[in-house]
Amino acid sequence: MDSLGSRMHQIAAAHNITPLLRLPFTIIGQEPAAKLVLESVYAHIAMKTNKPLLLAFAGLSGHGKTELAKQMGEVLSLPLLEVDCAQARNEWALLGSVSGYRAQEDGSPLNNFLETQNGQRCVVFLDEFDKTENKVRESLLKVMDPGMYRDRRPQGQEVDASKCIWILASNLGDSAITKYHSQKLADLNNDDVGKVSIEPLKRELAKLFTDPYEQAVVAHKFLLEIQDEVRLPICTRKPELRLVGHAHFNIVGDGVLCQHVAEVGYIKELGARSIRNAVQKIGNDFTLTYSKVDMEVDESFNKGPLHRYTVQLRSIDKTTNEVSVAEDGVTVIEGTESMK
Repeated sequence: MDSLGSRMHQIAAAHNITPLLRLPFTIIGQEPAAKLVLESVYAHIAMKTNKPLLLAFAGLSGHGKTELAKQMGEVLSLPLLEVDCAQARNEWALLGSVSGYRAQEDGSPLNNFLETQNGQRCVVFLDEFDKTENKVRESLLKVMDPGMYRDRRPQGQEVDASKCIWILASNLGDSAITKYHSQKLADLNNDDVGKVSIEPLKRELAKLFTDPYEQAVVAHKFLLEIQDEVRLPICTRKPELRLVGHAHFNIVGDGVLCQHVAEVGYIKELGARSIRNAVQKIGNDFTLTYSKVDMEVDESFNKGPLHRYTVQLRSIDKTTNEVSVAEDGVTVIEGTESMK
């Protein structure tokens, strides 16, 4: 990442994820991808999101998807389960058989792993996820979205999987990635590669997974939820620990912004969950902007005015926009301010 201020180190240390900040230096030749993973995982944990984190790794075989997942697990000292989805034709292949069927008592590697990691942070790497059947994906979504799962073995209990980091690996987008690399990155040195925006590539890849259906109203609902969440007071004591807070979003052009989020982020197979994930990316961007300050936070901040941030679309080039989050300063807000 760029400069890592004392606030980011404070938050990382409080959540025991300081080694994560070294992730971009552990993978050779995958600096942009490692940086995105670092930002996503850091922001998800710092915001204390009570849903599992879903990441999609797209790219050519043999170019580091599995290695990046393993390195992320290692720097965080997290157990990792790698699952080959290519041969999964039904949900039993991944989650195990249900009551009344043979071998139910054996469960499955995924079922048993989730039960073992009950309530703990862990990583599940689903290789070749794009090759699964719709019914397999739907069964997994029931685990990924609420973060709760029932062990399928006899006398199985409810399992808390809310801290699980799910990585969905796919070979889709090979040609788009190869073309972007040859046009934008191939002739650059390592220092300059980090300065190139990969937002156009992310949008191109998103088209492979998305259905252009209008979901702006849903995006707006989720955005308001994050707006409320970041206004919560700072708390430095466990278990309530919350070091990201006492802030306010000013959303500029909320209608256009939410339409953009819906168009870029909606995935038909994931439904509203994909919109929630896309909106959470804005929450992640806020957390990173909030963290890049060389000043630690404490509960005395709650006595002062809310720190104000502006969320809006900005143009990258003539054809590409992205959502940006920028700090404005502080403002005193009484009640709920209407969005401008």
